[in-house]
Amino acid sequence: MRKSLYIIKGIVHPERAQISLGPMEFEFLHPSTGHRARTRLNIVLNQVTVLVRSDVEWDIFDLRNVAKQLVA
Repeated sequence: MRKSLYIIKGIVHPERAQISLGPMEFEFLHPSTGHRARTRLNIVLNQVTVLVRSDVEWDIFDLRNVAKQLVA
């Protein structure tokens, strides 16, 4: 079984309010696809990095939505 690794990067706005948080690790089950994944979230001076490890390939839009929910 091949593991997939996805890296998603972004920025927290407004940038004038500097924030650093993490790293935090989560394990979750996506409700509509049934995919399981492990996630590591790190925010350093408003730069967001989300690493997602999974045993299956993800639809990029589902993955984007998961990352957005983790940061929100």
